[in-house]
Amino acid sequence: MHAAFYAAHFDIELPFTAEDFRISANRFLRNMVRATVGTLIEVGRGRRSPDSIIDLIENGTRSDAGESVPAHALFLNKVEY
Repeated sequence: MHAAFYAAHFDIELPFTAEDFRISANRFLRNMVRATVGTLIEVGRGRRSPDSIIDLIENGTRSDAGESVPAHALFLNKVEY
């Protein structure tokens, strides 16, 4: 059995606006970007602390994350191999 390796990079430009999310990773799960953006919006609105993101990544489940944002607000910009 091979261990799965996952790497992601999140850029959020300041001052923060919803248009500034840039997410790159070596793989994506279904609805991963929608849930990630929704969770980060909760941080921006003060509903969740920035430190809670680390705990969520290390110990959480999908149900611990924020609400998914609508897909019509997101788009794929580039694919690299």
